[in-house]
Amino acid sequence: MHWLHWLHALQAAGVRYCPPKECRDTSVTLALMAGANPVWVAMQHGHSVQVMMRDYAKWIPSADRGANLAAVNATLGAANEGANGLE
Repeated sequence: MHWLHWLHALQAAGVRYCPPKECRDTSVTLALMAGANPVWVAMQHGHSVQVMMRDYAKWIPSADRGANLAAVNATLGAANEGANGLE
């Protein structure tokens, strides 16, 4: 996209100027904060998973909302229930 098209699009949207790369960064950050799978986000944005983790991993914990710990605890609880039946 020619830079003038970009400038006109931003003016039409009523937002301050920012380079196109910042929009990409914002898209990645918002997706991760919403809880999207980091592998999917990396594929959507043409990143490797390594780049995704290096540059954007700091945004993943805010999306967790305890879901990862709950999943681990649920799995451990299911394993303990099976073990208790053997006693």
